[in-house]
Amino acid sequence: MISPDSSLIACHLLQDASAILLWGACGYLFACVPPTLSSVTARRLRPLLRTAAAALAAATVLVLPVNAAFVGEGWSDALDLDTLQAFLFDTNLGTVWIAQAVLALVVLPFTFRKPASLGIVALGAALFLSCHIFFGHAVRLQGAGRLALQASYLMHVLAVGAWVGALVPFTAMLRHSGPDMQNDFALAMRRFSTVGHGVVAFVVVTGVLNAWLIHGRLWPAWHSLYDQLLVAKIVVVSAMVMIAICNRYVLVPRLKRGDGSLRVLIWLSLSEVALGSLALVLVSLFSSLDPA
Repeated sequence: MISPDSSLIACHLLQDASAILLWGACGYLFACVPPTLSSVTARRLRPLLRTAAAALAAATVLVLPVNAAFVGEGWSDALDLDTLQAFLFDTNLGTVWIAQAVLALVVLPFTFRKPASLGIVALGAALFLSCHIFFGHAVRLQGAGRLALQASYLMHVLAVGAWVGALVPFTAMLRHSGPDMQNDFALAMRRFSTVGHGVVAFVVVTGVLNAWLIHGRLWPAWHSLYDQLLVAKIVVVSAMVMIAICNRYVLVPRLKRGDGSLRVLIWLSLSEVALGSLALVLVSLFSSLDPA
């Protein structure tokens, strides 16, 4: 049988992946894409967005009994009323769960509207992700150090979500934008590029700051599994940055030539999404470990 701690990691991974997709994709379509193209792209992505919202709600509901089993004596306590009540009302994690459950259940119906309420979905998912600053490594420090770490965590998680999540509708537009929407697509691409520079910079800077605040150093301790997974994440993110640079400064300027650059750009953008997913898996694994 799968242990409660492994189940908790899986639930948090599903939560984070779903919320990141909803925040990044809906936020980009709402704020950076012209209305007509945004509506068309959102309609194409509707099944994916609805699935992500349903997965977010389901994973959040499951986190409650899994946490009860984790803090109790195993799966026998997963549905024990006293354990559930103690977790909900006597722990910081219980308060965070209540907030995330409300947000997940609010977001879900707005993805089923026609058209989907992109701004509300993006805001709800962003608030959901923001709850990360109230548990885990983000509350490892005390005083001013904790506030600095929480602020850095908040910027990091939202920047990661904006980057990885926005790649999904961006890639969809690369594949399906017709000649009648070339002007809208060109504007959406310019905005993606402009915002992307700042987002990637935030990811790198806040990632380094998080590591320094948590460890008090920037070099890894190779005997530590936490550090090994962290270094693996850094390698993955570095690959994503290199692909993003190649996309922006090599492939995008060549799109008008019709020499196959569009196809390569699509595949490299999908590779960024895959690498971002791998980075999320690594984060889910080392987030459950104690930094050495």
